[in-house]
Amino acid sequence: MAVEVVSPSNLAQDMAKNTGQYLMAGSRVVWVVYPPLELVEVRTSSGMRRVKAPESLTEQSVFAGYQFSFDLTSLFSGDPYH
Repeated sequence: MAVEVVSPSNLAQDMAKNTGQYLMAGSRVVWVVYPPLELVEVRTSSGMRRVKAPESLTEQSVFAGYQFSFDLTSLFSGDPYH
């Protein structure tokens, strides 16, 4: 699993390249976090889904039968870059 937090200086093409590299290197899932949008893109080799606050982000494919879940509202409370 890999996590990328997008900052104002990141280019979309760089994020796409990084995501592809993580998946090709063996990561099963990549979370791309967009703090100002309160959005997480969950990318896998078979596609992408978007989860936006106040939804909960749930992941079970990388934790050996366990389900991991957390509320995005708590993740995005406060200043997105500090």
